[in-house]
Amino acid sequence: MQMARVVGLLAVVFASGAGAAGCGKKSLGGGDDDGAVRVALTLPGGAIVNTVNYEITGNGITPITGSIDVSAPGTTQATALVSGLAPGMYTVSMTATVVGNNGPNCMGTAPFTIVAGQTAMANVILQCVTPPKTGSTAITGTVDQCPFITSISATSLQALQTKSITVSVSAFDIDAGSVISYSWTQTPSASIGTFGTPNAATTTFTCAGVGRTTLSIAVSHGLCGDSLVNAIPVECLSGIPVCEGTETNPPPSLAAGCKSCLLANFSPTTDGCCGIETSDAIGFNLCIAASACMRPCNQAGDTTTCFCGSNQATCDQPGQANGLCVAQLTAAAGRNVVTQVTDMPTAAQVLARFGDPNYAIGRAVNIQAVAGAFCAAECGF
Repeated sequence: MQMARVVGLLAVVFASGAGAAGCGKKSLGGGDDDGAVRVALTLPGGAIVNTVNYEITGNGITPITGSIDVSAPGTTQATALVSGLAPGMYTVSMTATVVGNNGPNCMGTAPFTIVAGQTAMANVILQCVTPPKTGSTAITGTVDQCPFITSISATSLQALQTKSITVSVSAFDIDAGSVISYSWTQTPSASIGTFGTPNAATTTFTCAGVGRTTLSIAVSHGLCGDSLVNAIPVECLSGIPVCEGTETNPPPSLAAGCKSCLLANFSPTTDGCCGIETSDAIGFNLCIAASACMRPCNQAGDTTTCFCGSNQATCDQPGQANGLCVAQLTAAAGRNVVTQVTDMPTAAQVLARFGDPNYAIGRAVNIQAVAGAFCAAECGF
């Protein structure tokens, strides 16, 4: 660090009698063996000093102090006369304040010796240190791994008013001990639905209005994180889809009443074919075909006879199912509407997938169960 210095020359003159510029020992009433000191300051170029203070010590005396006013414009020297000093060794100390600094940071000392009847000279150099105007900082860097999203999911991309879907996110953080926080939002922010717990990894989204919105997710551990914007499109419906009610094939005159009854009793996330109409066209058509076939054999919501026929006890065995809808139900049971993968199910697997909404057969069976059990009169069963 460099320190700016202001250097001044202080002349300390010790004299006796008339040698002290006519203001020596006589002004203080000292004896013939006394001496006097004259103090003069030469200001350095560019420095502004208003006052210089001095102190004389040594030779067993009480310290002698004083100040010199050098504030007058054009002043380049300051003098002061101190008389009545006994012969011996002394020290003069000088301090001053440079205008514009933050304290009396100029100082200097010099020794001198008084000899009776003689004049002594002493030079004092004042060193003025400018306080530092800058500072420093210590910088420490650490490496932090941000959490990142690995997957997201939604149980459906459609829901009726007042109904909910479940959305979920998975995230990973390499740093041990990091706690991940979650934040679900929708666009626009004041849109048509609400989150059950927007700060949870898995939460529900409930439709409160009608229209389309998109869901976004952000993860963080406090310092940084990851986000997926407009990642899940959701459609909130005002009522059951157009095809709902007609997939149970009610008589035309009962179609409106059948729709109204189904709306009050079914769940669009698990029941019926229309919930998969836009997400899985193959599964939707298989579901519609299975549901239409089951109408004549729907017994108050129980449709197992549509597959088993007269062999209720043995229809899980190969070749034993003889119901009206064996082909349609087998085909619908082979379509997973979530993964959109088709397989060839056994008879036991067909029965196991009855009511499972992950399969086209399950959605068809469920809507028929609602219609036959809760809306028999309205839907014409």
